[in-house]
Amino acid sequence: MRLAIIHNDPIQAEKLLTQLHLTLPDHAAAHYLSAIYYQQRGETGKALEDIDKAIALRPSYIYRVQKAMILSRGGELEAANAVLQEAIAQNHDTVFAISLLAGNLLDGGQPGETIRLLTRAGLDRIGAMDTYNLCLAYYIEQRYTEAQSCFKRVSDLAPKDADPLLYRAEIAREQQQPEQARALAQKALALTIGRDDWEGLLMQARAYAELDQAEKAVENLIRIRRDAPDDLYVNYARAQVYITTGDLLSAKAHIRKTLEQGISPIWYCTAQFAKICNLPAFDDLRQQYPGLCGGAKHNNKADDSQIARNGETSANL
Repeated sequence: MRLAIIHNDPIQAEKLLTQLHLTLPDHAAAHYLSAIYYQQRGETGKALEDIDKAIALRPSYIYRVQKAMILSRGGELEAANAVLQEAIAQNHDTVFAISLLAGNLLDGGQPGETIRLLTRAGLDRIGAMDTYNLCLAYYIEQRYTEAQSCFKRVSDLAPKDADPLLYRAEIAREQQQPEQARALAQKALALTIGRDDWEGLLMQARAYAELDQAEKAVENLIRIRRDAPDDLYVNYARAQVYITTGDLLSAKAHIRKTLEQGISPIWYCTAQFAKICNLPAFDDLRQQYPGLCGGAKHNNKADDSQIARNGETSANL
């Protein structure tokens, strides 16, 4: 079943899950696996029901972390962070709960706190996912030299991951290094060009946008509109594509959607989105969300947690 989930085979996963519930002596483990299955399907209510059953039978650290992941993806960050504090109190020797908490705080618009948590945990103890969040924190704070070095470390740790390459390309562009930016975007495209899943196509769209191939980028966004979840992560990536290709009306629509979904306005204070600060077409958005463009103190509301990498389910499989 774990392999079926990893390979995105829901029919096989459901079939095996039914067998596990009938045959697995450890009922807590069966409920835990059910929670993972339902989380992957986006059925948050059922996932929470099963993980609560698992915790009632065995209040283990890993079950609490899984519950925090479900709550985070369901937009209940405060509840998730409270569960994470319980998990950290239960197990001081692992950084997984700390990294998830750091990811939640990053999505909530507290990159400085994310940097503090992850650097205190120790760069030698955190993996590619945690390092990625640290890089994003540097990126949001526009500490581009540190961000570029950090994303390079992620690329070394996860050489098949296109996402850090795309951020490195963007940073290189902002640092007036167009040739390096193009080379990085080309490399990201090469990593995803054979994929036809929605996430791979989304990464391709971002790469095409960086390479000034707007038509191909938008074609990919159209291709995934039925398969990709309508969540914060996907809509933020769409906003990134449209702002890069210069389609400001579409970018505005997705910026608004992510803000309604709970992203902190601080995510739009980066150089990539600087143009929204001066255009009259964005006046209403800036008035509604004063934290945009470094106006009033940014809104810390975060009703979802999907941009920072917060220990996707496969980390626990």
